[in-house]
This record gives sequence, C-alpha cells and structure tokens, in this order.
Amino acid sequence: MAHPEPHKQILRRTGLFSAASDDVLAQVAEHIETVKVGTGETLFQKGDTGDALYVIFDGHVRIHDGELTLKRLGPGEMFGEIGAFSEDARSASVTADSDTSLLKLRKQSLQNLLTNRPEAATDIISTLCRTIGNRVQEIADDTRQIAALEHELEIGRKIQADFLPDTLPEIAGWSIAAHFQAAREVAGDYYDVFLTPDGRKLALVIGDVCGKGVGAALFMTLFRSLIRATATAENFDNTGRFLSFLTSESNPAQLAECVTFTNSYMSRTHGRSSMFSTLFFALLDPTDGTLHYVNAGHEAPFVLRADGSRDRLETTGPVVGIMPGAVYQCGTTILNPGDMLFGYTDGVSDAVNAAGDLFTEERLQLQLESNTGNVGELVANVRQAVDDYSQDASQFDDITMLAVHRN
Repeated sequence: MAHPEPHKQILRRTGLFSAASDDVLAQVAEHIETVKVGTGETLFQKGDTGDALYVIFDGHVRIHDGELTLKRLGPGEMFGEIGAFSEDARSASVTADSDTSLLKLRKQSLQNLLTNRPEAATDIISTLCRTIGNRVQEIADDTRQIAALEHELEIGRKIQADFLPDTLPEIAGWSIAAHFQAAREVAGDYYDVFLTPDGRKLALVIGDVCGKGVGAALFMTLFRSLIRATATAENFDNTGRFLSFLTSESNPAQLAECVTFTNSYMSRTHGRSSMFSTLFFALLDPTDGTLHYVNAGHEAPFVLRADGSRDRLETTGPVVGIMPGAVYQCGTTILNPGDMLFGYTDGVSDAVNAAGDLFTEERLQLQLESNTGNVGELVANVRQAVDDYSQDASQFDDITMLAVHRN
C-alpha cells in the first residue's frame, strides 16, 4: 500500500480515529484508497447511496444542497462518515473547490475493522457520539440565530406595514378597495391612497420594486415615502426647490413633476444599487371623475366602463430610479358614473400553479368580466381565483390590487 505513514498521520488528526492505536491506524491505512477530484467536480450528489467516508489529504471541498453552501472543508477534515455506517442516502452534495486529493475508506472495510477489532469499535463509537453531540449543539446554535433573524424580520414586517394605509379615505359617491399580500415576510410592492392637503383631490399610488425580500422592502419604503412627501409637501418643484404642493388647483404637469423629482433623487442617490420601481401615480377629482395619471413602467391599469368596454392606462414614462434624466408625461381620462379603475402588480398575472404555469393576464381579464360595480367583491374574487389557481404552489411574488369605483 502506497504512503501508509502519511495516511496514518492524517487519519490521526481526524476526530473519528483520534483515539485509535497505532496498529489499528495501520490496519485502516492498508485499506485506504486515494481519490483525486478536479476543481468543480462533484464527488457525490445529495440522495446518492453512502458507501464510504472521505478524509481530505490536500485541497478543499464544498458541502452543499443545490446552490446553498452548508460548509467548506480543508486538509485533515472528514466527511461522509454517516454514509459509511448506515444505509441512508447522502444528505448533501460534495464538490471540489480546488484540485483535491482524498483518502477513501469504503463501508465494507470499515465494517470488517469494527468486527475484527472490538476495541477500535468502542473508540470509534465513542467519538461518533461526541461528534453527534457537537452537531446537535451546532444545530441548536443555528436555530437560535434563525429565531433571532425571524424576530428581526417580524419587526421589519410591522414597520413596513406602517407604510401602507391603515384605512382608505371615504368619499361620497366613490368606493375604494385594496388588497396586499406579501410573498415573504417583507415585500417590494406598495400602494397608497390619500387626499391632497386641501382635501379636494384623491391621490392613488401602486408600485412594485424590483427584486424580493429585505432589499426590495427597504427601497419600497423609500419610493413610497418620496411619492407621499412630494405630493403633500408645502414646497416643491422638479428642480429641487420646494414651492407648492399638489392641490385641487394642480395641473397635470405638476403630477409628472412629483414622479420626476422622485426618479431624480433615487437614480442620483441610490443608482449604484440598480434598484428601481414601476409606479402608477394618479390624481382623481371626485367632483367630475377627472383622473390625471403617470404610468412609470407599471402594469397598465384597467378602466372598466359601465357599458362593459375597457380601457388601459398605458405607460407614460420609464420605471423610476435608474435614469436621472427620464421624462414623464401625464395622461388623462374620465371615470364616469359606473366606471371602475382597477390597478394591480404583476404578482397577480405571474402567479404560478404547481406545474409552474402562469395565471396570465388573460385569466385576470376573465375575472374582471364579473365586475358588478362592487370593488370589494371584485378584488376578493380576483384574489380567490389566484389562490384557487395556485393551490399548493408557493407564492412567487407579492400581490397587490387597488380598485376605485364611481357609484
């Protein structure tokens, strides 16, 4: 057998054989095989049948579950020992991070050793018990860290919820309904509904920050806050000088200036993050139904007409946050008696079922055909349709809807 002494030395440094006698180590070394794996080569996959344990002689490996790295190991460290003592499938995959030399001890050789050398079996079993005890402690420590992170996420969820309206304004002759459902603890979707400072016009906001999770949630608070601040600040214009807020006297150009200011600030201050938001921002005059709006790369809201026809409020400018000099136009439509505005984020149309198929905009439009003028009922119907379609599939994206009906 080649190189028995180096093999004995490195085996001695592993926890499993640290208490073994020299003659036991010599017997183990006689059955050692040398295995070489190249950089990026996978030694075995999760789910494979365990047939041997390995000790790293030279190089490094990565223990992983798919793309999730669980641990990295180097010279003198052992892995795969559970598979050498049981019939269980491998619990993780192992891939070489560099050109690596391994010492391999097959299950049968190890079992023969334990049968022929009872004293070695006692030492090895004792070491295995200590190893399992250490791993239980590691799991306990990891569990405590996860619990702490979950607590922090729950705090973040509650803080983020404060950025969404607690209640929706009540305006004679109008009905408003909204639905928000995060895919994770925190979300990148947002919506807002508020009156201008003079109380005579209604601002409507719905947006979707790119990405998911904590990063998207942080930027969601920025985008939402900037829109609310620029729409209600007592001093504002698009050059950075604050002069006047949106009121019943505001013209469409001022609505576009609110979006321009937000885009300019975000792209210049946070442009390196490459985070952006789609945004639909509208100003509704409840007295005559005039709706001025800016659609910054957002899913085109539907205007469901009382006669059964539909209009779409298409894009009037690019997404917000990545193009400092972007220009935003303002569109105008009228919500006549019986008309309804329905806005949504792509989490609705992009919801998937167990087979990975999208809910699609076509299915959404079929749901909109059931519009009876009751905004709460329509939003609930769409939400139920998405839930029924998705069934047991995990929610892929945040889902937000906002509907306004002129009675």
